[in-house]
Amino acid sequence: MPRRVLAALVLTLSLSTATASRAQAVDPTYAGECVARLPREAFTRVPVFLAAETDSANRPILRTGAMLALGAGDRIRKAFGWTGGEREIPVGDSIQNWRHTHRGFLITAYPGGRFAWKRPPNASDTSLTAADRALERALLALADEGQRLSWPNDARSDSMSFKLYFTRSLVRQGGRIVPPQAYYPVPVFSLMVPWEDSVSIVQQPRVQYPLLSRRDFKEGTVIIEYVVDTTGLVDISTARDRWPADKPRYTGAQGNYYSQFVQAVRNGLRQARFRPGLVGGCAVRQLVVQPFNFALTP
Repeated sequence: MPRRVLAALVLTLSLSTATASRAQAVDPTYAGECVARLPREAFTRVPVFLAAETDSANRPILRTGAMLALGAGDRIRKAFGWTGGEREIPVGDSIQNWRHTHRGFLITAYPGGRFAWKRPPNASDTSLTAADRALERALLALADEGQRLSWPNDARSDSMSFKLYFTRSLVRQGGRIVPPQAYYPVPVFSLMVPWEDSVSIVQQPRVQYPLLSRRDFKEGTVIIEYVVDTTGLVDISTARDRWPADKPRYTGAQGNYYSQFVQAVRNGLRQARFRPGLVGGCAVRQLVVQPFNFALTP
């Protein structure tokens, strides 16, 4: 029996979740002069955390990632002047900019406990922040001391990867502090940060189901990242799919269907309208990461 296409794609499904989980991802390059002139009262001190995250395929290694964050976090606190108080974390304003707290290192673990890491994409010695360098030194020290990572009993591959990254609490307008959505985040230092509000949808993207995929009854989900500019429009040049770095891309017919889904989203985003993200009341460009589900019903 032929299927019919859903009247509407599941676009609102994860928009609020996606923007909330990436609300800190304000592009510092485009924060502008308005943010630079924010008064002190627009800022609140919040903790910055070290945390681990991974995709579903590497989920068994996440607990191991949290343990590595615990050990590296202790070294970072000491490097930033921590004196050992149980309820204290060092102040990091003089060594870390609040705009640059969300990069991370890709950690690859192997059976037997050995691990390796890669710097953030496109990172050079000059572009690394003080926190990046402290994390790299902590990982190097742990490796030199013979630190071994716990290997999951249910692992089915010869290596597993996770991201070790810095994240922080959000401050909403009015001063409400929102903890990060992270797995066992480890506090490492604190920063003064301005309040932020994420982008919000005004007009949904008009995404059309690709004709070939509909004809062949193909379904799927694509994860798209894009930047919403200060006028509330999507900067189409920034719209691209997110693909796991350790997974081969689809090829052949499967790759063609996937590419059609991605292009359909890119086309639909041209009609989307948003209220722009705000930092201390200043409109800013903001990164959104959103899954788009293409589904057919009987």
